[in-house]
Amino acid sequence: MFNLQAFSTQKSGVSDGSVANALNKIRSLLTKLLHSPETGVIELTSGEVVEDIVKGKIVALDNEIYQCVRAYADDGPGQPFTCRGFAVCLSDLVEPGEKGFFRFAGEADTILEPSLTPGAGESVYVSTTVYGSGTNVAPTGNNEWVRKVGYIKDASQYTAGPPVNLFVRMILDKCCENQIQA
Repeated sequence: MFNLQAFSTQKSGVSDGSVANALNKIRSLLTKLLHSPETGVIELTSGEVVEDIVKGKIVALDNEIYQCVRAYADDGPGQPFTCRGFAVCLSDLVEPGEKGFFRFAGEADTILEPSLTPGAGESVYVSTTVYGSGTNVAPTGNNEWVRKVGYIKDASQYTAGPPVNLFVRMILDKCCENQIQA
């Protein structure tokens, strides 16, 4: 993804004038083009109270207030009744109450829970054991929701360790209509 933070508005130490003005306009335009519903990327505020949301974590969306929380499969407060869909965090770190970028359609590197053997083409569900993580095992317990998020495109980087790398490349489903209680 294009890193707008690294896109400098200064040239030769000059931070104002026509060059800086033009660069600021380009930055604004690129932000609108790259981070929009048309590209599958949106800016959301973390609704978490204590925990940070890190890159690759799955979040549940509430599009009425543009907030998100780490997704989970048990029948906890606020889910699934306020869940409008799922997305994956693209920002390195989103602290409680802060804003970050999230992908709700397309491909994203997603964190799965540890000790799995994921493969390309398998479904990804919201984990019942690790909030915000995915799993390739559908939930089956009481008060757990089968919340399919997408499909694994590439699991070649996933290793349970050492070294640990819990990321897989996932293709996200565009909606969360296939949620059923286990």
